[in-house]
Amino acid sequence: MKKLWLIFFFIPVLFADAQPLTRGAIVSGPMLGQVELRTATLWLQVSADISSITLIYWKEGHPEIFRQRNYEGVLGKEFNPIQIEIGGLDINSRYEYQFILNHAKSPATGTFQTKDLWQWRKPAPDFSFLTGSCAYFNEAIYDRPGKPYGGDSVIFESMANDSVAFMLWLGDNWYTREVDLQSAWGLWYRASHDRSEPVLKNLLKSMPQYAIWDDHDFGPDNSGFSYGLKEVSRMAWMVRIFIVGAFPKIN
Repeated sequence: MKKLWLIFFFIPVLFADAQPLTRGAIVSGPMLGQVELRTATLWLQVSADISSITLIYWKEGHPEIFRQRNYEGVLGKEFNPIQIEIGGLDINSRYEYQFILNHAKSPATGTFQTKDLWQWRKPAPDFSFLTGSCAYFNEAIYDRPGKPYGGDSVIFESMANDSVAFMLWLGDNWYTREVDLQSAWGLWYRASHDRSEPVLKNLLKSMPQYAIWDDHDFGPDNSGFSYGLKEVSRMAWMVRIFIVGAFPKIN
C-alpha cells in the first residue's frame, strides 16, 4: 500500500509543476460531445508537434481529487482532431477538465454537467436546445468575387451564452470551396479552418454539439454518391463534429 500511495501522490505534483503550454499547440476546441448519465466525450484539435495528450477531470470545486485519461490514438499529422470518452462519472454532477499536452498544462479547459436519472423516479425534465445551419466562414482569398456569403458571425457568441441542453447543427456546417474539392488535403483543410474560427470557441465547449450534414459539408453543391472523394469527406466529417445517430453511409 505504501508504494501505491507514493504513485498517486506524485501525479498531482507532476501536473502542478508543469509549465503552461502556448496557445499555438491548440488548433481548435475543446468541443463538448455527447454527455450522458455517466459518460462524456470531449474533442480537441492539436498541432503536429503534440505527441501526447492527457485529459484530467474532477468534480467541480475538487481539483485535488482528479482522474485522468490518456489519448492512445495517432498524433503528429498535419490535421490532428481527437476524441476522448470518459466513463464512471456520477449522475447529475458538474465536472471540470483540462487537457495536458506534451506534459504541459494547456488553456483547453471547460466544464460539463452529467444528466440526471429521472426515469421511474420523477417526471421527464423539460429542455430547450439551439439549432441552425449554413455556417459560412469567410476566407477572403477563396471567397467568390463581389459580395460573398458570410459576414458577421457574432451570433455564435450570443448562442454560447444561452442556457440550453445542446446545439443541433442541421447541415452546411461549413462550406467547401472550389480550392478544397479536388483533394483530400483540401477537405481536411476546410473542416479544420472553419472549426478553428475564434467566434466558435465558447459555443463549442459550452454545450454538447450534435449534427447532421448536407452537400456543402460533403463536397460540391448538390453533390451525391458520384463525388470521387466521398469516403475522404465522410471520414473528415466524422472526426470533426459529433453525429446524431449512426455514422453516415454513402451508397
